[in-house]
Amino acid sequence: MMTRVLLVDGNRPHAERTAKVIGQIKPDWRCLVVDTCRESRNLFNAFGPDAAVLKADLRDGDAFELMHDFKVVKPELPVIVMVPDNSQSRLEKARENEAFALLPARVPVGLLILDLEMALEAAKSRLNEVNGAKEVSAASWKKPHALATLPANRAIALYQPFDIFSLVQSGKSV
Repeated sequence: MMTRVLLVDGNRPHAERTAKVIGQIKPDWRCLVVDTCRESRNLFNAFGPDAAVLKADLRDGDAFELMHDFKVVKPELPVIVMVPDNSQSRLEKARENEAFALLPARVPVGLLILDLEMALEAAKSRLNEVNGAKEVSAASWKKPHALATLPANRAIALYQPFDIFSLVQSGKSV
Protein backbone atom coordinates (compact mmCIF):
# COMPACT_ATOMS: atom_id res chain seq x y z
CA MET A 1 0.00 0.00 0.00
CA MET A 2 1.29 3.45 -0.95
CA THR A 3 1.98 5.86 1.93
CA ARG A 4 1.03 9.45 1.07
CA VAL A 5 3.05 12.24 2.70
CA LEU A 6 1.97 15.86 2.28
CA LEU A 7 4.97 18.23 2.11
CA VAL A 8 4.03 21.87 2.61
CA ASP A 9 6.92 24.26 2.06
CA GLY A 10 6.95 27.85 0.78
CA ASN A 11 10.10 26.96 -1.14
CA ARG A 12 8.61 24.56 -3.69
CA PRO A 13 11.89 23.64 -5.45
CA HIS A 14 13.38 22.63 -2.08
CA ALA A 15 10.27 20.59 -1.25
CA GLU A 16 10.41 18.86 -4.63
CA ARG A 17 14.07 17.93 -4.07
CA THR A 18 13.17 16.60 -0.63
CA ALA A 19 10.29 14.61 -2.12
CA LYS A 20 12.62 13.15 -4.75
CA VAL A 21 15.12 11.99 -2.11
CA ILE A 22 12.33 10.54 0.03
CA GLY A 23 11.01 8.68 -3.03
CA GLN A 24 14.45 7.22 -3.72
CA ILE A 25 14.82 6.01 -0.14
CA LYS A 26 11.18 4.97 0.33
CA PRO A 27 9.82 3.91 -3.10
CA ASP A 28 6.48 2.92 -1.55
CA TRP A 29 5.89 6.51 -0.39
CA ARG A 30 4.31 9.20 -2.54
CA CYS A 31 5.06 12.80 -1.60
CA LEU A 32 2.43 15.40 -2.43
CA VAL A 33 4.23 18.76 -2.67
CA VAL A 34 2.52 22.13 -2.23
CA ASP A 35 3.71 25.60 -1.34
CA THR A 36 0.57 27.26 0.05
CA CYS A 37 -1.95 26.61 2.79
CA ARG A 38 -4.80 26.81 0.28
CA GLU A 39 -3.27 24.12 -1.94
CA SER A 40 -2.50 21.94 1.05
CA ARG A 41 -6.10 22.06 2.27
CA ASN A 42 -7.29 21.07 -1.21
CA LEU A 43 -4.86 18.13 -1.40
CA PHE A 44 -5.65 17.11 2.16
CA ASN A 45 -9.36 16.94 1.33
CA ALA A 46 -8.77 15.18 -1.99
CA PHE A 47 -6.18 12.58 -0.98
CA GLY A 48 -6.31 12.24 2.82
CA PRO A 49 -2.54 11.90 3.36
CA ASP A 50 -1.09 9.44 5.87
CA ALA A 51 1.34 12.05 7.27
CA ALA A 52 2.21 15.71 6.81
CA VAL A 53 5.40 17.75 7.00
CA LEU A 54 4.73 21.46 7.39
CA LYS A 55 7.34 24.18 7.12
CA ALA A 56 6.62 27.16 9.39
CA ASP A 57 6.19 30.67 8.02
CA LEU A 58 4.19 29.91 4.90
CA ARG A 59 3.41 32.94 2.77
CA ASP A 60 -0.37 32.54 2.90
CA GLY A 61 -0.84 31.25 6.43
CA ASP A 62 0.53 29.63 9.52
CA ALA A 63 1.70 26.00 9.66
CA PHE A 64 0.27 25.59 13.15
CA GLU A 65 -3.19 26.78 12.07
CA LEU A 66 -2.97 24.43 9.10
CA MET A 67 -2.03 21.56 11.41
CA HIS A 68 -4.98 22.40 13.64
CA ASP A 69 -7.33 22.29 10.63
CA PHE A 70 -5.95 18.90 9.60
CA LYS A 71 -6.24 17.49 13.13
CA VAL A 72 -9.89 18.55 13.44
CA VAL A 73 -10.69 16.34 10.44
CA LYS A 74 -8.14 13.57 11.09
CA PRO A 75 -6.86 13.65 14.70
CA GLU A 76 -4.61 10.63 14.17
CA LEU A 77 -2.66 12.35 11.36
CA PRO A 78 1.04 12.42 12.25
CA VAL A 79 2.38 15.91 11.59
CA ILE A 80 5.98 17.08 11.69
CA VAL A 81 6.61 20.83 11.77
CA MET A 82 9.90 22.23 10.54
CA VAL A 83 10.92 25.60 11.99
CA PRO A 84 13.89 27.97 11.67
CA ASP A 85 14.38 28.13 15.46
CA ASN A 86 13.45 26.28 18.60
CA SER A 87 11.46 29.05 20.30
CA GLN A 88 9.26 28.36 23.29
CA SER A 89 6.18 29.74 21.49
CA ARG A 90 6.64 27.32 18.57
CA LEU A 91 7.08 24.45 21.01
CA GLU A 92 3.87 25.44 22.81
CA LYS A 93 1.96 25.54 19.51
CA ALA A 94 3.37 22.15 18.55
CA ARG A 95 2.24 20.67 21.87
CA GLU A 96 -1.20 22.27 21.64
CA ASN A 97 -1.81 20.79 18.20
CA GLU A 98 -0.27 17.38 18.91
CA ALA A 99 2.65 17.59 16.49
CA PHE A 100 4.78 14.46 16.40
CA ALA A 101 8.03 16.40 16.17
CA LEU A 102 9.34 19.92 15.90
CA LEU A 103 12.40 19.81 13.64
CA PRO A 104 14.87 22.41 12.41
CA ALA A 105 14.18 23.61 8.89
CA ARG A 106 17.56 22.29 7.74
CA VAL A 107 17.34 18.78 9.19
CA PRO A 108 18.87 16.04 7.00
CA VAL A 109 16.30 14.13 4.95
CA GLY A 110 17.35 10.84 6.56
CA LEU A 111 16.31 12.11 9.99
CA LEU A 112 13.05 13.41 8.56
CA ILE A 113 12.33 9.96 7.12
CA LEU A 114 13.18 8.34 10.45
CA ASP A 115 10.74 10.64 12.23
CA LEU A 116 8.07 10.03 9.61
CA GLU A 117 8.44 6.26 10.01
CA MET A 118 8.11 6.54 13.79
CA ALA A 119 5.21 8.97 13.49
CA LEU A 120 3.33 6.67 11.13
CA GLU A 121 3.93 3.69 13.41
CA ALA A 122 2.81 5.64 16.50
CA ALA A 123 -0.34 6.82 14.72
CA LYS A 124 -1.12 3.29 13.55
CA SER A 125 -0.65 1.92 17.05
CA ARG A 126 -2.81 4.65 18.59
CA LEU A 127 -5.49 4.18 15.93
CA ASN A 128 -5.64 0.45 16.70
CA GLU A 129 -5.99 1.28 20.39
CA VAL A 130 -8.75 3.83 19.78
CA ASN A 131 -10.59 1.54 17.36
CA GLY A 132 -11.05 -0.87 20.23
CA ALA A 133 -12.97 1.79 22.17
CA LYS A 134 -16.69 2.32 21.70
CA GLU A 135 -16.54 6.09 21.21
CA VAL A 136 -13.81 8.01 19.45
CA SER A 137 -13.35 11.75 19.72
CA ALA A 138 -10.55 14.18 18.99
CA ALA A 139 -10.06 14.54 22.76
CA SER A 140 -9.23 10.83 23.04
CA TRP A 141 -5.91 11.53 21.30
CA LYS A 142 -4.70 13.76 24.13
CA LYS A 143 -2.87 11.57 26.63
CA PRO A 144 0.10 12.15 28.94
CA HIS A 145 2.37 10.47 26.39
CA ALA A 146 0.95 12.65 23.61
CA LEU A 147 3.12 13.71 20.74
CA ALA A 148 5.48 16.72 20.70
CA THR A 149 6.54 16.38 24.31
CA LEU A 150 10.28 16.99 23.96
CA PRO A 151 11.89 20.33 23.09
CA ALA A 152 13.69 19.65 19.84
CA ASN A 153 12.90 16.30 18.32
CA ARG A 154 10.74 13.94 20.31
CA ALA A 155 11.44 10.85 18.24
CA ILE A 156 15.23 11.11 18.17
CA ALA A 157 15.47 12.35 21.76
CA LEU A 158 13.89 9.10 22.89
CA TYR A 159 17.04 7.34 21.73
CA GLN A 160 19.70 10.04 21.78
CA PRO A 161 18.93 12.89 24.19
CA PHE A 162 20.50 15.91 22.52
CA ASP A 163 19.30 19.20 21.12
CA ILE A 164 19.21 18.64 17.36
CA PHE A 165 18.82 22.40 16.78
CA SER A 166 22.27 23.14 18.21
CA LEU A 167 23.81 20.34 16.13
CA VAL A 168 22.29 21.58 12.88
CA GLN A 169 23.15 25.22 13.60
CA SER A 170 26.75 24.39 14.49
CA GLY A 171 27.17 22.51 11.23
CA LYS A 172 27.95 19.17 12.86
CA SER A 173 26.95 16.07 10.96
CA VAL A 174 24.02 14.16 12.41
